[in-house]
Order: sequence, then C-alpha cells, then structure tokens
Amino acid sequence: MPLLESTFTHYQSTGDEQCFAEIVDQLYPLVTSVARRYCTNQNYVEDVVQDTLIRLARHAMTVDTNLQAWVSVTARNTAINYNRKAQSHRQRIERHATMPEHSIAWDSLYTRLDTALEQLCDEDRTLILAYYLNNQILSDIAAKRSCSTSTISRRLNTACKNLRNVFRDLQLNTLDEICTDTLFAEAVLNYTPATTFRTAEYQPNKPTINVGVYVSHLTTQATVTTHNFNKKVSTWHQLFNATFLKQCPNLRLIGLIEPGTIDQPQIESTLRERHYTGGYMDITNINDLKELDVIFLGTNFATSSLVLNSVYEAICSGVGLFSETRIGGKIPGFKSPSVQRLMMADHCVGSYHTRPCLQPTYTTTIHKPHPIIAGLKPGDELIVESCGTIFKPRSGAELLISKDKLVKPTRPCVDSPNPMKMPVLVSGNIGEGRSVLCNLTNIKPINDHPHMQGNFLANIINWLAEPCIKRKKTLLASM
Repeated sequence: MPLLESTFTHYQSTGDEQCFAEIVDQLYPLVTSVARRYCTNQNYVEDVVQDTLIRLARHAMTVDTNLQAWVSVTARNTAINYNRKAQSHRQRIERHATMPEHSIAWDSLYTRLDTALEQLCDEDRTLILAYYLNNQILSDIAAKRSCSTSTISRRLNTACKNLRNVFRDLQLNTLDEICTDTLFAEAVLNYTPATTFRTAEYQPNKPTINVGVYVSHLTTQATVTTHNFNKKVSTWHQLFNATFLKQCPNLRLIGLIEPGTIDQPQIESTLRERHYTGGYMDITNINDLKELDVIFLGTNFATSSLVLNSVYEAICSGVGLFSETRIGGKIPGFKSPSVQRLMMADHCVGSYHTRPCLQPTYTTTIHKPHPIIAGLKPGDELIVESCGTIFKPRSGAELLISKDKLVKPTRPCVDSPNPMKMPVLVSGNIGEGRSVLCNLTNIKPINDHPHMQGNFLANIINWLAEPCIKRKKTLLASM
C-alpha cells in the first residue's frame, strides 16, 4: 500500500489528525484480521483492535519500519497478552469457585462505581456506558457520532483513565482490588446504572444520596417486654419510618446488615421486598460505612457493641446519622455509653410505653425553627405518639421539639428517676457528622402538619448529607 505509507509519512511530519484517521480506517481490516487469527476468545477481538490502534497513536512518531508489519506484530502481541490474562483470570475463578457469591463486596464496590461515574463529564460517562454496559462496538459508536473508530478508541481509553483517577481522587479504593485491572473490568461489566436504584422521581440536577439502612437480625431474635407481654421485633417494625424513604427523591438505599446474616430468610426477603437494590454492606465494616452519605437507624432494639462502635466512627468521620433513639435499647441497653453517645444523651433514664403505641395522643412544644422542620415555628401544635425514650440531650445538641407531659419510664434503666419531658426531635453533631434524633416510631404527624414545608424525612436526609455532598463537589472542583 504505497498510498498508506506516503500518508503515514505525511502524518509523521505534520501530525494532522484527519490524516491519522484515514490511516486507521485503512488499517482497521488488517488489524481485525490479525486479532481474529490470534485471539482464543473472539469476544476480545474488538478490544485487541482498540489497544493496537491506541499503541499506534502513541508511538506513530517513532515507527521507522514498514507500517503494516509494525501493526501486524503489535496486534499479534496484544492478542497473546489478552489470551494470557484470560487464562490467568480463569484460573483465579477456578480457585475461588467455592466462595459464596455474597462474600465478595460487589454491592459496596458498585456504590463506589456509581459515585465515581457521576463525577465524570457527560462525554466520558456516555462512552463508558455505551461500550461496557450496552455492548456497543466501537465502529457503531463512531458511526453514531460521525467520527472515526480510532477517535472513539482514544476517547474511550481516556474516559476509562479518568474513571480510575476519580476512584483514587475521591479515596473510593478502600477495597485494594478496586484499582487492579481484573476487578475494575468486572465491576464495570457487571455494573447496573444507579438510575434503577434511586427513589421517587429522579431529579438530574441534584446529586444522588447514598443512605445505608440498618436491618438487624439480632433485633428479630430479641424479645421485648411491654405491658406484661412479650414480642419479637420484626423487620417491618424496625423499618416503619424507613418506608417513607421511598418518597424522597434521589436516594440510593443500601441495606446494612450484621456479618453472616444475608442468608437469614427475614433479612434477605426484607432487602428484596423493600427494593434495597443498591445492595448491602457489612455494618461492622467501617471503611464501607464511610462511603455512605447518611446512616439510618430505626427501631433496632438489639445490636452489638461492634456495630455501635463502627457506626459511631463512621459518623465521626462525617457521615450523617438519622436515629429513632431505640438503637441498642434492649441489648446492650440504654445504660451503655456506646448507646448514649449515638443518642447525643447526657443521660438516659429508660423508655416509656402505653397502648396503643403509635396512636397520636401527646401534645408537643416546638422550641426553635430548623431547616428539617421548615415552616414549623414555636407555638405550632403537634400531636404525636406517647411512647418513646426518656433522656436528656447533652450540651451542644439542639432540642427542637419535646412532649409536654412529664412522665416516668415504664422500663427504667436508673433507680427512682424523676418525671421528665421526652425529647421528640434533637439535632447536633457527632464528630464531623451531623445527627438527627427523632424519638418517634411514626413520623407521619410531623410530615402531615399543614405548616410543614417539603417532605419531613427528605428535609432531614438532605440536611444530614449536605456536608458529604459539599466535600465531594470540592474534591471534584480541585481535580
């Protein structure tokens, strides 16, 4: 091909991009033919072609031999390398064939991938999704964009590099393997876009908020005594308020479970039926928890000190906390310092129960306005459930709403406590993280108040996540 050689010589002297595009178009059939001949897996042919043309783009100015010969040798060597990687990958799969699928933290990994993809420009993100998720070949992508295959190949390579860099820059590589070629490729190939995970109507101008919801197996096994009868707390009761999360836009819900409990029928069915398709995380894995924007603790009466300490450390690092103040009330109990520090409590005297529990019967006082109760002001009246935890908020925490009636605990954790007014809503900080304590197992009376502006739970989640979202934007702006 004398014309090809002369065109290549012209490119080496001028660097004309249009000239290079013509070279690639002429070489494409040759490179494809070599790749098909040497690839043991024909699924790799397009990748070999892409890598070969990228190498040509990088080294074009130093090629001083016959161009077709150089390209053929490069394509052959690239195919051989792909064959070796494929063989090594198969061997790793065979070695770990007996590993339970859920022991690989794919869901945690996909949470990170979702976060990283959202930081890319539209061009990079669209290319990655088209090639890896929609299985479009490079030539088809190029045709739709009215450009050459080589141009798309270079852009895709750049997009993948940018994605890897975002992982590192946002410190999302807490799994060491995330930055290895094999796991990174598997993550992208098996990834499902987060638009299928988001709650309510997706608002593209607002960021996705990752909310981890604690689903406790230990709580389902614990017996709670109220009014002289015993009962076990189902996941439905644990997550009653979490039901309202579906009404909050742009949330990605992730189940937080105790180690080894994913095979428990009630846990597995709860995650599936509540559509926590953002996956699940081990709630004792501090590094994973730190990747969340908000942690949601419902009526989780029984839990371990390891869970309490892991959540506390994640909140101190900057993750937001929503808690119904029931966490650990039965096990290890309200006297536990680990329980009280998550409640922002100076001290806790016990819990108060009446029947029926969820019926609104007690009036409250609104002490001060706050963004999470936008529209409500001191003097507005609320009627809420009578049951709850009796505690005194620590110094620095803001008491926003309290019940008017003085009560003694029906289940005290201290001797002869004096009557107290139960806090209803408390805000504050635990370390670097914002915290909201809502001492209600049914938030509907606040949400339905005629003066309430916006969705009550959405207001809380957005306020809690605000510092995390700002940090991510700052990191992105500094890149």
